[in-house]
Amino acid sequence: MMESTDPAEYDKIKGHFPVLTPEKKAIIEQIVGMQVRWMEEFAGRYPALAGNARRIHTWEDDPFDTSYETYLRGELGTYSDKMLELYGRYVVEYARSGKNPAYDIMENSVKMYGYTDMEEAEREVAAQ
Repeated sequence: MMESTDPAEYDKIKGHFPVLTPEKKAIIEQIVGMQVRWMEEFAGRYPALAGNARRIHTWEDDPFDTSYETYLRGELGTYSDKMLELYGRYVVEYARSGKNPAYDIMENSVKMYGYTDMEEAEREVAAQ
């Protein structure tokens, strides 16, 4: 993540990390692209709830606030090849089903906070 949020500091320590192959980077970017689009769709429908989450895009990063995109890219970069393959398959199946995992994750979260549904949570958060 520091590669985006603090490039100068990252440059000092990057030699301690394994180099990602071009193939692995390409898979990561495909997954990141899909998930960022899902998060953008979620934010378009539920702006108040999305406003309480991480910023979405890497271009919004700063040294103290890491975006969803950058965080996801960094996390996926730590996955083994097998784990990345399995996660990639999971994401593709989600896409084929027409569902949005960002929505599903947030829906579970708001229900755990005691809201009946996303619309109630959006209204409550927007009113704060």
